[in-house]
Amino acid sequence: MHKNHLLFMKKSIGVFCLSLIAMAPIKAQTSGSICSDFDQHINADWKAKNPVPSTESRWGSFNILAKNNDKKMEEIVKDLLNNSYPKNSYQQQIKDLYKSLSNTEVRNQRGIAPLKNYFKLIDNATTFNDLLVLNAIIPGLTLPIEGGVEADMMNSKYNTFYISQSGLSLGDREFYLSDKEDKQKIREAFKKYLYNIEVLLGKKPSKAEKIAAQIFAIEDDIAHFHMSKEEMRNPMKIYNKFTYADMKKASPSIDWDAYFRALNIQPNEIIVVNPNILKSYSKIIKNHSLASWKEYLKYHLTMNMASYLPENFEQANFDFFSTTINGVKEQLPMNEKTIRRLNNVFGEPMGRLFVSKYFSAESKAKVEHMIENMRSVYADRINQLEWMSDETKKAALKKLSTFTYKIGYPKKWENYSSIDIQEDKAFENIMKIQTFLIKKNLKEYGKETDKDKFEMNAHEVNAYYNPLFNEIVFPAGILQAPFYDPNIDDAVNYGGIGAVIGHEFSHGFDDQGSQFDAEGNLNNWWTEEDRAKFDKLTEKLVQEYNNFEILPQLHVNGTFTLGENIADQGGVILGYYALLKEYANKPEPPLVDGMNYKQRFFYGWANVWRSNATEEATKQLIATDPHSPAKARINVTLSNLKEFYDAFNCEPVVPASERVIIW
Repeated sequence: MHKNHLLFMKKSIGVFCLSLIAMAPIKAQTSGSICSDFDQHINADWKAKNPVPSTESRWGSFNILAKNNDKKMEEIVKDLLNNSYPKNSYQQQIKDLYKSLSNTEVRNQRGIAPLKNYFKLIDNATTFNDLLVLNAIIPGLTLPIEGGVEADMMNSKYNTFYISQSGLSLGDREFYLSDKEDKQKIREAFKKYLYNIEVLLGKKPSKAEKIAAQIFAIEDDIAHFHMSKEEMRNPMKIYNKFTYADMKKASPSIDWDAYFRALNIQPNEIIVVNPNILKSYSKIIKNHSLASWKEYLKYHLTMNMASYLPENFEQANFDFFSTTINGVKEQLPMNEKTIRRLNNVFGEPMGRLFVSKYFSAESKAKVEHMIENMRSVYADRINQLEWMSDETKKAALKKLSTFTYKIGYPKKWENYSSIDIQEDKAFENIMKIQTFLIKKNLKEYGKETDKDKFEMNAHEVNAYYNPLFNEIVFPAGILQAPFYDPNIDDAVNYGGIGAVIGHEFSHGFDDQGSQFDAEGNLNNWWTEEDRAKFDKLTEKLVQEYNNFEILPQLHVNGTFTLGENIADQGGVILGYYALLKEYANKPEPPLVDGMNYKQRFFYGWANVWRSNATEEATKQLIATDPHSPAKARINVTLSNLKEFYDAFNCEPVVPASERVIIW
């Protein structure tokens, strides 16, 4: 399946499992030292009263707001179900897609029939290159590579074609290569899951066991050639431009001409994210029989489409990916599960319904004001940096001045009317939607980039920075309490949405974003000396997070989370000084709940990030998520800030001489 492979370069505030309460009164708790464990001090009572629900892996402010948004979407969809709409209108499509996704009786009756035509195409392949062509045209298939169209990192005005590493059910190579006990247990559970899928597909136990072993052997082989997640964070390391002719020479056993004919693309140049996987492709192919590769593709199609097959396939996926890996105990009720799936597969039309009813023009205006306030504060911060030369400051200020932003929803909604959605064909509906999106992506090859597009759903509780467009984006979904509440004081809002805005601004100057210039191109605008100073500061921040133990003998990965940690620190600092700017030349606001406005700012930050998580989800987060766990985002971020210690007049945890401030 083809994807926007550089979405990992678009830096978000956080990606969370979904999960309901309104903004709680912000009051100090009695447990936990203010400065040594601010998370515990503020959130202990909330955590005790809000354990992770059995249907979730994590539970916090993001999850709560996201679930509130889901409830709003469910009410909207219920209204659609009671009305009639023109064929192929987005309202009819959502209505019938909901019916198809929630109708387990029809899915169970159909069995694996929806898979059979695709399995036949796979079985008819006579060479691996035939499978490569199928991978190009059939959504849900997986091979060691995947391709897609995205802006050229060194010429971001135009789209080009990227080839990236792929092929791993478990996502990251660490799950295959690590000798740690928890990873070994996951591998053994994965083998049992593969066996269960093959049995569900009708294989006899001995045959199922053999095929499962073949599939695991392929994925284990692929994992050895994958770049690490830490390496994948380096833009210069993943930008490897090949001429089409040179790429063909690097992997002579691959029929790239047939592959790109299937994609209807005639490439001149290709960006290869991991040249090692390209060079090793031939070896990986030859290590396994064609029959094994066929079973591998069938399995991946089944895994990717399990939610649209009989319930026992969905349960098998849930038991492994949700329970074993993330500690989720039971599935959501069908109505909630269906709304989440609609968000995942048909998110833009769903967001269109959401903003038509719930998006506030007042919220947009306030956020615009806060953005410009934040931009001004950031410029002041850059000008005051002692470690940066005037030459580099000039370039940084230019980049800051050219930041653009989008708020709420896209200027133009995508037209999905060509997709024929039927109320009793869940599997086919998903394949049609995915095929539409793949073709849409491929049509962008060689064209100018569309600076108006949104990379998130309008009702999503998130935000992001896109270095290729040098833009920050805030969907309507996050512009609600506890991030922004028009009925609460500015101090808390600046600790919430203000720090989120600052977070996204800071991504433009984190270890990755700082390698892109004002035009969104991968281009060094630093003096050599200033870059060395920046790297030295970030190395200290890496070590701080490496030292943070989130579970016994489990520490944060400071290298993998560096960009998000820089952005968290920058977000809090910018939010704080933007709040001070808001109150400049004004009377100091009165105390609220016995706290002054500076203290309430930090309470706002801690309130946004309060969270509980299962032990399994925490381990998964450390292994795969570039964001630090919530406790670290609160405590480690604040531990470096003099402003925090001053606000509460408490004993610093980190001595002034050891604190790390990047921006």
